[in-house]
Amino acid sequence: MSDDVAGSMIPHASEIDTLIIGGGVAGLACARTLKDAGLPFALVTDALGGRLALSRRGHYLGAAMLNDDHVHMKRWATPSIIEQAGIFESYMWNGKKPRLTLLNASPLGIWRGFKAFGPFLASMKKLRREMPHTCITELVANDALLSRLVLQSAEDFAREHKIEKISEKLFGPAAGAIYMCDWREMNAFFFCLGATWIGLGSPKGNGLAYYDWSSVVPRLTEGCSEQIVIDAIESLGELDGGAVFEARSSSRNWVAKNLVLALPGSSRIAFGEAVGVEDANPARLVELHVFHIAGKRRRFYKPGGSILFGMDQEVALVFVLPDGDSTIDVLYATTGDPNLSTYYEDYEVLEYKRWSPSVQLTMGPFRKLQPKPNVFMIGDHNIGGLEESFLTGLFAANRIIAGAANA
Repeated sequence: MSDDVAGSMIPHASEIDTLIIGGGVAGLACARTLKDAGLPFALVTDALGGRLALSRRGHYLGAAMLNDDHVHMKRWATPSIIEQAGIFESYMWNGKKPRLTLLNASPLGIWRGFKAFGPFLASMKKLRREMPHTCITELVANDALLSRLVLQSAEDFAREHKIEKISEKLFGPAAGAIYMCDWREMNAFFFCLGATWIGLGSPKGNGLAYYDWSSVVPRLTEGCSEQIVIDAIESLGELDGGAVFEARSSSRNWVAKNLVLALPGSSRIAFGEAVGVEDANPARLVELHVFHIAGKRRRFYKPGGSILFGMDQEVALVFVLPDGDSTIDVLYATTGDPNLSTYYEDYEVLEYKRWSPSVQLTMGPFRKLQPKPNVFMIGDHNIGGLEESFLTGLFAANRIIAGAANA
């Protein structure tokens, strides 16, 4: 990087090989990997941790759950005392009342579901294994099943595998609650991913587990205090014909050779356009409202149980977190102002958090994680899952490491 660029155009700018904008799980994964490789970087964020955010009481406000095969994220987290939330331990809303999840489908429907989702889970396991070093667009394109699923509708997939009825009663509401939309609006890829999130694709029926995130951010950021800046980037642009990038906050400026955008959908799109990257197939922005509730549930709503409502009510999902001698309900809601009196005799809202992740739910190809040689778009760029977001951070870091080795 030339002194002319940094000195004459941006007085007092910090020069850095890699600038990571965004401190969620993807940005932190990228930063941790670069740190371990001994490469210089700066990470700028106004919300360290992103979806790993914890409440004032130390409980989940964003990501809470991982599947058994999410091996990369699991090594940084600790299983909570709520170990599983599969089809044997939870309830589903059947339109009239909560019913044990396992009873919402026939044995034949469950068997057909396992058969339909089995090949998908095998492909996803391979995808996650290879994502740290290969762009997801290439991996999907080279997998005959996954490349077909991203272009197939969820309804067509259900018809193809003769699981229409069980999809209406079980798989669809599960996928809908995970991604906060009607499952019929999804492509087959996300329908499969959403349905298997709560263990429906696992013969054990218990694929989903809750985790304690309290140590994750400290572990990922250990030894990185000088490289992490808590601030908001106000402007971003290219310099020297796109050879380097300029980022400005209210207090500091940076000039970087590599740019990693680890941001939520709308922010990522805006910053991408500022450096010449247009999103031709933008992902859908999903509204998610998370509440922590202390109170007395109406008996009709199974006090102490986890209930999957789907998208037919203001509250799509409720589960329980233990808190000493009491319990706290965690509610996923489609609105920031649900009528909580429907579910509780009395209650207190302890915490509230609004999220707007972007997910490629509709039919269309995934987007490249490296749209330009020295620009990376990571996080929920294609898949909103915590494991996949983490893996995009590893991919960006490994590409930067390889570039430094070849320089």
